[in-house]
Amino acid sequence: MASFVDDLEGLLAVAAHADTVALLRAVRDLGLDESMSALDGYQRTPKQSAHLDDLDALIELATLCPDPGEFPGWLRAELARDGDRDGVRLATVHKVKGREWPYVVVHGAGANQFPHRLAEDVEEERRVFHVAITRCSRRCTVVVPSSPSPFVAELSGATPVVRGREPVRSVTGGAGATSAGKRAASRGANVSTASSGPAPSPALVEALRVWRLQRSRADQVPAYVVMTDATLDEIARVRPRSLVALGRVRGIGPAKLERYGDDVVAIVDSSAS
Repeated sequence: MASFVDDLEGLLAVAAHADTVALLRAVRDLGLDESMSALDGYQRTPKQSAHLDDLDALIELATLCPDPGEFPGWLRAELARDGDRDGVRLATVHKVKGREWPYVVVHGAGANQFPHRLAEDVEEERRVFHVAITRCSRRCTVVVPSSPSPFVAELSGATPVVRGREPVRSVTGGAGATSAGKRAASRGANVSTASSGPAPSPALVEALRVWRLQRSRADQVPAYVVMTDATLDEIARVRPRSLVALGRVRGIGPAKLERYGDDVVAIVDSSAS
């Protein structure tokens, strides 16, 4: 508690002579980045807002209101304003699928965004980038930071190495666990270990892919929207025989569990008989 009070007093001293950007950066320097990174590490997909991304966006907005005391009220007022029909529409890529405008600007196409640093499925991230650059009927402008996305290089025919996040595996506290691994796990960091258990069953993988194709056609959606290849491979490795077990598979959230769970469990049961 004493340390926390010291931090607050330090921030008050900074606020007395610094602008909003400097104050927010001082807050991050206290360790907020590490905490937000740990929380982001628990996310199963990058489709929901990431805490570090929110902090970056907040600092960018702070340049428009340099007075720290006025910033909270100014931000609330700006967020409450009605949109301008003739203005610029701001949206995430995931919210503009199927829509089109004459001119589109893909902002911040950096190495940490495409593919997103929380993503494991690079092909899915490449499809997301494709959605972003095909929302225009006339022209698309891609704005890149100092570290551009490798997908931008691919637009010119290059073949850069593109890597996603390594799958997160649990770290046990047994005799073989290192103290560093335990600390990383306690912070929610991305710690990868070798997969345990049986290898994916080729026959089960094939059965799941046949089902996915049929389901995607029935739902009139791309196959990857139903389930990605990585999720099918993990199901074939784990072979869940119940909805509870299936819900623990990476890539299976509540919506997919409700929509596809019974079908998948039935396929796994049939492959075991």
